Amino acid sequence: MYQVSRVLYNGLVNSIQIKDKIFYFEIVRKPIRSIRLKLVDKNTFEVGCSRWVFTREIKNFIENNKDWIYKNSGKMIKKVNFSRLEELEVLGKKWLIGKRTKKEVEKILREAAKKVIKGELKKIENIDYGRVSIKNQKTRLGSCSGKNNLNFNWQIILFPYDKFMHIIYHEVAHLTEKNHGKKFWELVASYDKNWKENRKWLKTEGLKRIIF
Repeated sequence: MYQVSRVLYNGLVNSIQIKDKIFYFEIVRKPIRSIRLKLVDKNTFEVGCSRWVFTREIKNFIENNKDWIYKNSGKMIKKVNFSRLEELEVLGKKWLIGKRTKKEVEKILREAAKKVIKGELKKIENIDYGRVSIKNQKTRLGSCSGKNNLNFNWQIILFPYDKFMHIIYHEVAHLTEKNHGKKFWELVASYDKNWKENRKWLKTEGLKRIIF
């Protein structure tokens, strides 16, 4: 059931019940062509659209995406208060933050991730890839483009080493197999004998380590 005000402008909060949860959402009018959906936290999302989109279009958009909203809201992780952290785990080893700011820590570890990822890729024989990009993303850990460019979230350096390597092997396997079929997983297994355990850990624990 929707509870929507008569006029939808920036800053107006509305609510909708999806199954057993109440969600609050805001309509943000901006110069974009399509309607966009963004989860803010476990009970809040944002709908972005142009000023010309009618209320009924927004309602239909939310209705068509309500299953996605409900499912993915459960994956949202509570943000970590960085100011209270004294240390981080980097590839399974303790790394002291000291008096460094969040921005300083991110800069240092992002460069470290870039160096380590590129170094590990060079150790893998018989692979051919294009550009290697290090990014900062909230939910994606890595990807391989159709042109064999590899992208990695720098925050995977905060994972245990074997999980970190599983992500690299996963994307390397996509250089040959673009889907997640049987041949793909056989290729992943040839790199990572514990791939099932590592994949399971990433599904349950991975996003909890994404704190920047």
